[in-house]
Amino acid sequence: ELEMKAIYSNKSITDPSLVNSVGKGTFIQTFNYYVNPQLKFFKDSLVSLRKKEDDLVLPVSEIKVMKDRKKWRETFILDRGNYDAPTTKVYPSSLNAVMPYPANYPKNRLGLAKWITSPENPIVARVAVNRYWQLIFGNGLVASSSDFGNQGNLPTNPQLLDWLAVKFIQSGWDLKALMRLIVNSQTYQQSAKITKDKLDADPQNLYLSRSPRYRYNYEIIRDNALSASGLLNERIGGPSFKPYQQPGLWEEKSSSPVNNYYEEDDAPEIYRRSMYIFIKRTSPHPAFNTFDGADRFTCQIKRQNTNTPLQALTARNDPQFVEAARVLAQNSLSMLPEKDIQKTIAYAFRKCLSRMPNTKETAILSKVYANEKGKFIKEPAKAKKLIATGKYKVDPTLDPIQLASMTVVCQTIFNLDEAISRE
Repeated sequence: ELEMKAIYSNKSITDPSLVNSVGKGTFIQTFNYYVNPQLKFFKDSLVSLRKKEDDLVLPVSEIKVMKDRKKWRETFILDRGNYDAPTTKVYPSSLNAVMPYPANYPKNRLGLAKWITSPENPIVARVAVNRYWQLIFGNGLVASSSDFGNQGNLPTNPQLLDWLAVKFIQSGWDLKALMRLIVNSQTYQQSAKITKDKLDADPQNLYLSRSPRYRYNYEIIRDNALSASGLLNERIGGPSFKPYQQPGLWEEKSSSPVNNYYEEDDAPEIYRRSMYIFIKRTSPHPAFNTFDGADRFTCQIKRQNTNTPLQALTARNDPQFVEAARVLAQNSLSMLPEKDIQKTIAYAFRKCLSRMPNTKETAILSKVYANEKGKFIKEPAKAKKLIATGKYKVDPTLDPIQLASMTVVCQTIFNLDEAISRE
């Protein structure tokens, strides 16, 4: 204000009339900030030192650490949950109905951790084992995996649940040992085929008289496709990545100009495991959503498991799946030339399903290859457009018609029920 008045009145910035017009305090601040050379030197030095501090501190990886308050805050039971109606004062403790809190445990987060992992605790190991059982078999031994209370379900096999929980504790909470124990069991390795006797005895398969059958989560389906094609980037850790996504989704769903521009990553980051996919809660990855992915707004112990036409369309047309099919077709044709198309198909089939196709499956897929090849011969531009999907480089030595035809075959294999379901 002082500078502007000085400019327009053609006066010195220290003119008393100007000082009086804007106030003495404003004049001193302006004079010190713009004119006083000594203060300007200190200000510039401070900026320089702060820049040096940033150069030292910013490259250092930091992690937030919680610590206990020096003085505990008093906590009360609130009357009907009203914050302004405290009643009885409460102190740090545990659920005595589960296990009394040992007197030698500190009453802080360390003590709580010891209480949770105590071998005498009857609930925590059972809850953990039940959730991993659910992960493998689709349903837990206790169907209500998020509720072990009076409103939850009783275990279908309480002795098995107890035995697994004890084994889990005795192994030192070794998760790999627990998973190995379960998948090596006869229960896990039995067939999913239904016989009349098993159906009559166990119609809902509560007692696992046959192997359960359910659709895999999106992460497993995508990772399997990338692994079969050889594209999977197995790097562990690091920041999330942004996969292929239709343009404009973030802009459409966000009114804020901040963080609403989506830019997909390049290879090889875009081929990382699906657990590293960047999730924006207000606009989750569409393929993840289609396959019943969690919305991340609440803790979800068990995902919904559906089978919809959109899932088939996604597995057939999503750029990531099309690219994986094209790369698998490219590898198959490079290993085995087209003159022996049945062996080429068998190679791709085994890569996807870990078994060789039978005679009927080979005949059907060979027919698919022949039909698609006939179509692409008539419309070669469509073949080139199909194999151009994705960031992975197309092998220029392969015939585009053959590659496109084999890509459709690999897409078909990726969409087989056996490829997306646990049996």
